[in-house]
This record gives sequence, C-alpha cells and structure tokens, in this order.
Amino acid sequence: MSGIIESKAEFPKNTYGLSEREISVLQLMAMGLNNKMIGAELAISYRTIELHVSNIINKMLTPKDKMVSDCRCRAVWLAYQQGLIEV
Repeated sequence: MSGIIESKAEFPKNTYGLSEREISVLQLMAMGLNNKMIGAELAISYRTIELHVSNIINKMLTPKDKMVSDCRCRAVWLAYQQGLIEV
C-alpha cells in the first residue's frame, strides 16, 4: 500500500502560530478552567492569562468568528479538531 497515507500523524498540524504556553492555556480552557484558575495552575498572573487568551483568539479566529460565536469555545473546538489538545 505504498503511497497511501495511513495515519493523520503524517500530516503537519495547524498550530495557528501558537506558542507552547498558549497551547497549554488552551488545554486548560478545554478543561473548563476560567482565567483565574488557569493563572493559578500555571503560576502566572491573571493579566498574563488575559493576554494569552487574547492572543489565542486573535491567532485562531477570523473577524467573522469573533462576532458570531463564543470565542473561547470556538478556539478550543478548532484546537481539538487540529489535534493540538485533548478533551
């Protein structure tokens, strides 16, 4: 069966240009943690989490996505679809 790709792992993931820290924040968002809880889990400030979440949304979502959906949920869903996080 040469020439047939048998695994999704052979395709590069779309990381949307996210940093490892932003992906960690996304994973915690998928677990239902709010910004304050994420900050405590990662031992970083609430303001830093707000910036990470803002960066995640700006990197992952189109302007239309930002207007018509819950941005946090949409970002988590896209990350899940790309295999960046587990739920």
